[in-house]
Amino acid sequence: MRGEMNPLSDTSRLSLSRRGRQLAERAPPKAVEKSLAVLPDRYDREKNPDGYISLLVAENTISADRVLKQFQRERSDVLPSRLSLLYDQPQGERRLRQAIARLFQRHVFAASGGGPRGAANPDNYACASGAGAILDMMFLTLCDDGDGVIIPAPYYPGFDMDLTCRANCVPVPAPLPPSENYRLTEEVLNAAEADCRDRGVRLRALLLSHPGNPLGQLLSRDELQLAVRWARQRSLHLICDEAYALSVFPRHRHAFVSMGDVLADTGFGTDVHLVWTFSKDFCMSGMRCGVLFTENPALIQALRWQCYFSSPSRDTQGALTRLLTDEAWLSSFLHDNALALQGAFGAAERAIRDAFGEHRVRWFASQAGFFIWIGLQAFMGRDGQPGKPTWDEEQELFDLLLERARVIVYPGGICHASEPGWYRCCFTAVPDEDTLRTAFQRVAGVLKETGRMS
Repeated sequence: MRGEMNPLSDTSRLSLSRRGRQLAERAPPKAVEKSLAVLPDRYDREKNPDGYISLLVAENTISADRVLKQFQRERSDVLPSRLSLLYDQPQGERRLRQAIARLFQRHVFAASGGGPRGAANPDNYACASGAGAILDMMFLTLCDDGDGVIIPAPYYPGFDMDLTCRANCVPVPAPLPPSENYRLTEEVLNAAEADCRDRGVRLRALLLSHPGNPLGQLLSRDELQLAVRWARQRSLHLICDEAYALSVFPRHRHAFVSMGDVLADTGFGTDVHLVWTFSKDFCMSGMRCGVLFTENPALIQALRWQCYFSSPSRDTQGALTRLLTDEAWLSSFLHDNALALQGAFGAAERAIRDAFGEHRVRWFASQAGFFIWIGLQAFMGRDGQPGKPTWDEEQELFDLLLERARVIVYPGGICHASEPGWYRCCFTAVPDEDTLRTAFQRVAGVLKETGRMS
């Protein structure tokens, strides 16, 4: 990840291996580091009205209470069983993988009526402590040191850590043009391939985010088919991260097709893989359970050994299995949560309109997920003089919003945006529309106070 090195004493550094020193010297991006430092001083309407409002972390607080109540209802009279105290298969209990297979067939791969034939086989699934753990193990298994992985950009900045921390891969951003509504095209992929050649990087994989983070966009069937065709022509692995597959807004649900729907007739083969997690669609980032679906038995076997180090606890797996096997609750929750997300996105749009009025504020029309991608380029000129925004000005505006407005957002540069001035705001990180309104009113107020907005 981008960022400055942590100051470490020579004595402590030299006590580590070369690998250990590289890990110890990592630091989060400056914006993230600053944001984390102020999080203890969180906003509360009654108890701390001047506290920081964080629109940074990708968590869904809107529907979390409903998930918690279901867990409490299920577990009120259920103590951990004796089995919870014992080992099981490192890639996940079979009962959990069977329940996940049903979830994928009925809900994730709903557009094709169940996805590829292999989706029914629990042996094609592996579970680990989060999607990040799954991706880390996959890149360690599929790639060698220095191999390149193309990622359409802007993208979730955590991918950089997933690729580089242990696997030592090279993230290769493929900028999606804002002027073309961020659509994935062959020209975009070809340009990234040429970038790899120019840098002497061997290309090994293509990583997609669908629905997207930070854009919240859906890739069309044509775009997914293009990605498969393009990757296979070059003998690349294709990894599709569908962390928000069940968080599509109802008005766009008809437009969502999973990679499992696109390859329903042919199957995934050994070169296409799908990653999903409970963190987003089920509001449980703290439960730590990510999922891989693949029809590559060698990959499953390789992850099976690595999952020994990162399996979710058996108690967690049992709780997730019970959650997934209550089909009535499951269907109701997925429907209501998607509706709530759509409503929350609408609330974010209203809050922005009310705060900024007629001023030139752009945002991308999300179709899924937790984010609104907002452009504040109109307020980034130096000394009140508008001009072409720079990355330094993007950072300056972030600092201003953090220190004066006490609102925390994600600068687009960290997401590898192609132009400065975009910010990712997580509208589900706060519990209600009033807090969203307060956040954007603070932002607009500081812009007015500093002469950036009339």
